[in-house]
Amino acid sequence: MLRVVASTLRNTLRGGDLVARYGGDEFVAVLPGAPLSAAEAALNRAVRAVANLPMDLSRGVTLSVGVVAVRPNETPASVLARADAAMYLAKRSGGNSVITEPQAAVSTNQTGDEDDGAREEDLATGRTWVLPDGP
Repeated sequence: MLRVVASTLRNTLRGGDLVARYGGDEFVAVLPGAPLSAAEAALNRAVRAVANLPMDLSRGVTLSVGVVAVRPNETPASVLARADAAMYLAKRSGGNSVITEPQAAVSTNQTGDEDDGAREEDLATGRTWVLPDGP
């Protein structure tokens, strides 16, 4: 099932984009040069593609996706932490969805959490964190 999800992700994204397994059932996709809106659109296509897979291939798995953009001088650990937070927000909101960091900031601010100061102009290159939702 993980191979099917990985293959579907690769087939949905551009040829130069990177999809890599990052743990048990988690994937990271790097979309170099993609604006945040384009990364979000691409990952929404991937979510739909996985949702439309035949049950015998997907075993009912769907995707929860967090999309962030790398900020100037940001560490990889920080990028992954932000992507992870957005992905878990997608999962908590029912899965089978894509949450971009600006949406995540709005959602967490509604719960009283601090904003990390992210601004739209800081978000130039798409990076995603993808977690399949189990059957």
